[in-house]
Amino acid sequence: HTRGYTRQNARALLKTFSMPQNGVFLVFFPCLILSYGAPGIVKLSSSVPENAHTGENVVSVRSFVQGQEETGCEIVDGNKNGRFLVTDCVIQVARPLDYSIDPSYNLTVNVTGPSGRPGQLYVHVQVQDVEGYPPVYNSTCEMPVRTAESHSGELIADVKGTIKVVVRPGGVVTFSDYVSYNKSASLATNTYFYDYSDNNNCLVQFEWGVGHAAHFAIIQSMWVSGVHCFQCFAAGLGAASALEFVIFDNNGKTDCSLQGSEDLPFPQSITHFKVVGSVTPHSNEPQHFRCKLPGGLSVSVIDDGSVSEYSLQGLEFDVQPVGCPPKKYGFACDKNCTCENGARCHGLNGAC
Repeated sequence: HTRGYTRQNARALLKTFSMPQNGVFLVFFPCLILSYGAPGIVKLSSSVPENAHTGENVVSVRSFVQGQEETGCEIVDGNKNGRFLVTDCVIQVARPLDYSIDPSYNLTVNVTGPSGRPGQLYVHVQVQDVEGYPPVYNSTCEMPVRTAESHSGELIADVKGTIKVVVRPGGVVTFSDYVSYNKSASLATNTYFYDYSDNNNCLVQFEWGVGHAAHFAIIQSMWVSGVHCFQCFAAGLGAASALEFVIFDNNGKTDCSLQGSEDLPFPQSITHFKVVGSVTPHSNEPQHFRCKLPGGLSVSVIDDGSVSEYSLQGLEFDVQPVGCPPKKYGFACDKNCTCENGARCHGLNGAC
């Protein structure tokens, strides 16, 4: 034992990591090393991935001082460029990390208990290298900054779907609606977005849980008709900007034969129908997609509360980039920018 620290303190620390109550600790396993040569000093080792967001917890040091309710903690040395801070004796990420710049930090933490006598902790933080991080700023899919409300809720682009059906006897009827996403809405809980942007592409992959009755009727009729996946293409861009859809049934199965569909994300959870897909946005330019579907396809459309069967003539999507609000990024604008000194934050991947 070093002075003032016991095995009971160590057990309390390990319990803190095994049953976190205030968020998820980005620590695989903290290594506790007691220093026998310097009484009152404890050494602690921890790790954190370089893509950890600001405010995420690294390690708690509260358990090392008796009388925990009145403990004060302060980083006094080793905090290069202010990358970490201490909140309630929990070390957190304060600014973006980069393994290539600083792969590790040796923090000295003063811990003061109720007696007012400070002790010291040495915390070694190992930064873990994450493949593909930090992201590269790709001007091909650079997005505007949103200055007004959009039609598609929190999405970085307004997305409108249009379905054209043949009404017997004769005539064509068009139904149009915006795809709307709001993270707090109940239907959004089964929808996920995965953003990829490097020097070569600006790919966005998505997973959509079909919940709305009108959407469900259309997807179910397509599934019954044997259409389990399809592609839509933007005029003048061809395969360079394809909007792809793959439909999964309630067992998480599909027999899609699209080339490259195996690279799409597998559904995280299964509703009755799940649609996964991908699209490559192109800067601020609007894109108009026409979908390739078999002729004579019968679809179910809900109009004024009643279900009608129609012959599908066409399915189209219009994508108009509107950007994210200031200091936000991601296709769903759900991530916080970390750029500093006035640097611009890429709308899709947060690169500076």
